[in-house]
Amino acid sequence: MGFKITKDMSFVEVMKILPQSVEIFRVYNLDCSDCQLAEYENLEQGCHIHGVDVEALLEDLNRALS
Repeated sequence: MGFKITKDMSFVEVMKILPQSVEIFRVYNLDCSDCQLAEYENLEQGCHIHGVDVEALLEDLNRALS
Protein backbone atom coordinates (compact mmCIF):
# COMPACT_ATOMS: atom_id res chain seq x y z
CA MET A 1 0.00 0.00 0.00
CA GLY A 2 1.34 3.43 -0.92
CA PHE A 3 1.41 6.83 0.69
CA LYS A 4 -1.87 8.08 2.18
CA ILE A 5 -3.17 11.43 3.30
CA THR A 6 -4.05 11.31 6.99
CA LYS A 7 -6.18 13.45 9.28
CA ASP A 8 -3.15 14.73 11.19
CA MET A 9 -1.68 16.42 8.09
CA SER A 10 -2.06 20.19 7.69
CA PHE A 11 -4.15 21.62 4.88
CA VAL A 12 -1.06 23.25 3.37
CA GLU A 13 0.82 19.96 3.45
CA VAL A 14 -2.02 18.24 1.61
CA MET A 15 -2.27 21.05 -0.95
CA LYS A 16 1.48 20.72 -1.68
CA ILE A 17 1.23 16.95 -2.14
CA LEU A 18 -2.05 17.05 -4.05
CA PRO A 19 -2.71 20.40 -5.76
CA GLN A 20 -6.17 19.29 -6.90
CA SER A 21 -7.13 18.98 -3.22
CA VAL A 22 -8.16 22.65 -3.39
CA GLU A 23 -11.12 21.61 -5.56
CA ILE A 24 -11.96 18.70 -3.26
CA PHE A 25 -11.88 21.02 -0.24
CA ARG A 26 -14.30 23.36 -2.05
CA VAL A 27 -16.77 20.49 -2.53
CA TYR A 28 -16.81 20.27 1.28
CA ASN A 29 -17.13 24.08 1.61
CA LEU A 30 -13.59 24.35 2.97
CA ASP A 31 -11.86 27.41 1.49
CA CYS A 32 -8.47 26.26 2.71
CA SER A 33 -6.37 27.95 0.07
CA ASP A 34 -7.56 31.33 1.39
CA CYS A 35 -7.36 30.49 5.10
CA GLN A 36 -4.53 31.80 7.28
CA LEU A 37 -4.81 28.76 9.55
CA ALA A 38 -4.29 26.24 6.74
CA GLU A 39 -0.61 25.94 7.57
CA TYR A 40 -1.23 25.16 11.24
CA GLU A 41 -4.58 23.40 11.33
CA ASN A 42 -4.73 19.71 10.52
CA LEU A 43 -7.54 18.09 8.55
CA GLU A 44 -9.22 16.66 11.65
CA GLN A 45 -9.29 20.05 13.40
CA GLY A 46 -10.58 21.90 10.34
CA CYS A 47 -13.26 19.34 9.64
CA HIS A 48 -14.40 19.39 13.25
CA ILE A 49 -14.68 23.20 13.29
CA HIS A 50 -16.58 23.27 9.97
CA GLY A 51 -18.80 20.24 10.63
CA VAL A 52 -17.28 18.13 7.85
CA ASP A 53 -16.97 14.32 7.93
CA VAL A 54 -13.18 13.90 8.02
CA GLU A 55 -13.38 10.25 6.95
CA ALA A 56 -15.37 11.13 3.82
CA LEU A 57 -12.89 13.90 3.00
CA LEU A 58 -9.94 11.55 3.48
CA GLU A 59 -11.57 8.98 1.21
CA ASP A 60 -11.97 11.56 -1.57
CA LEU A 61 -8.45 12.94 -1.13
CA ASN A 62 -6.83 9.52 -1.15
CA ARG A 63 -8.89 8.44 -4.17
CA ALA A 64 -7.55 11.48 -6.03
CA LEU A 65 -4.02 10.67 -4.86
CA SER A 66 -4.09 7.14 -6.29
